[in-house]
Amino acid sequence: MNVNSVATADCSVASISGRIEVLQGDVPLLGERVSQLVALLGAVRADLTADVMPRAARITGTLPRLNSAIGNVDAAIEATDRLLTELDGRGW
Repeated sequence: MNVNSVATADCSVASISGRIEVLQGDVPLLGERVSQLVALLGAVRADLTADVMPRAARITGTLPRLNSAIGNVDAAIEATDRLLTELDGRGW
């Protein structure tokens, strides 16, 4: 799975909550669960970078903290994507 191909069009809080529930359910393959985690992290990133968040961070002076959070989510996406690639290589 390529991080750049993660669909984040529907990234409302309800959507993220639904995706978390999916991760907690019975999913037969570990690789599929990791793939869902990458999609969830992509949705969280989209929430952090869209609409009100960047504007509010600029107004309140917390833009560095927001950028740090975005960087942390990006790092988590990359680490999870590498893990998925490794699992795919092992036949998971």
